[in-house]
Amino acid sequence: MENPQGKTMAEREPAFLKRTWWLFPLLGLAAGAAWKMRGWSWIALDPSLARPWSAGLLASPSALGAAALGAAVPALWWLGLRLDRRLPPLAKTFTIPALAALALLGAADVVMKHPSAQNPFWLALRARLQPGYADYYARELAYWRLDLLEARRPGPALVVAGSSQVLHGLDFDALRAAFPGRSVLRRATAGMDQLKACSVQERMSARPGDTLVLVVSELDVIEPARIDHDWMRPLVTWRGLRDVVGSLRPWDALRQWRSVCDLALACTSELWAGRDYVETILARPWGVRGASRETAGEVFRVEYDHYTQDTRNRPYVPEELRALEKLLARMTGAGVKVVVFEGRVNPALFTADSLALREEVRGRLAEWSRRLGFAYIPESAQAVTIDPGDWADGTHLNDAGRGKFTRYMTGVLAGLVQP
Repeated sequence: MENPQGKTMAEREPAFLKRTWWLFPLLGLAAGAAWKMRGWSWIALDPSLARPWSAGLLASPSALGAAALGAAVPALWWLGLRLDRRLPPLAKTFTIPALAALALLGAADVVMKHPSAQNPFWLALRARLQPGYADYYARELAYWRLDLLEARRPGPALVVAGSSQVLHGLDFDALRAAFPGRSVLRRATAGMDQLKACSVQERMSARPGDTLVLVVSELDVIEPARIDHDWMRPLVTWRGLRDVVGSLRPWDALRQWRSVCDLALACTSELWAGRDYVETILARPWGVRGASRETAGEVFRVEYDHYTQDTRNRPYVPEELRALEKLLARMTGAGVKVVVFEGRVNPALFTADSLALREEVRGRLAEWSRRLGFAYIPESAQAVTIDPGDWADGTHLNDAGRGKFTRYMTGVLAGLVQP
């Protein structure tokens, strides 16, 4: 390609690099210093974290690191020009660009897996989520992923896992106060049915000697999606994915091959696992205002429709129960002490179909507790009374109900968990 002065692009690029190479590390130094000043303030959307300007920022690790990256740009550019003269056309057009793209993608994924990248990523997501019901799952997901980066106390931990019923039904501050010598790990988020719980079993962080507390009812085995890849993607691991696929009938697993491939990629690539939340951060660079306007009454109506229809139709209940059995077998086999409480549902939702399914789940859990050796506490054995006024909606306790159930569970666990 000729320019008006008669020089080709191959001649202009080296000349440009010779004249301007020093600008790249200089711009990197300025960008690194600016990040040191305002980076964490932008991540957390907290102006108090901003730093005033000082010349010392130019000598900070972030500024010097950005300068080094800036210096690498003209060096790699120059190296590419040298290679361009020696490579055949096919390699220049296809092979080298493809390999370079894969190398950059792999390097970005390695960086993304490091705690120094994970921490600001999930903090940035948490700061940009809408209050209320709209971003309920993402908010708990961010908490979970950030908590995985924290160091545990020495000794056995108390791991509490489940759906939003656990989040609404337990006061975790009171639970931690009752067990001051233990790490109390909250591993619960909205919509966690048993296939999902099975998929994230390794992210629960339950180790030999720990106590895993599960809250399970008929509500937790009627989710309509067999492989909910959007929910599982940020937390799934290879073992969890194998157990999820193993819980399905072979034809069903084959029919959902796209979801399986999606989750396999999430097990491999942290960039893919967090892809939806990269989009959220980019779409809300300065956060959001206001909360969702969904009321408790609207939530109750949605829950009623979901509960009554799915306990009647029983979509995928056998798969959900197989996943729960696999999860319990994995945990007890690994030396984790498991305690399963039967979960509760507002009696206003009950139907003949839901009560029949409730009895089936009770029977399965009682059978597995005898065979696998974990503690199962059905509702009939729970010494706590939940009154109609203790419900916030169809499936979640209000503050009064939460206080009752927390005090009861704390007392039970105190007798089962060694100090």
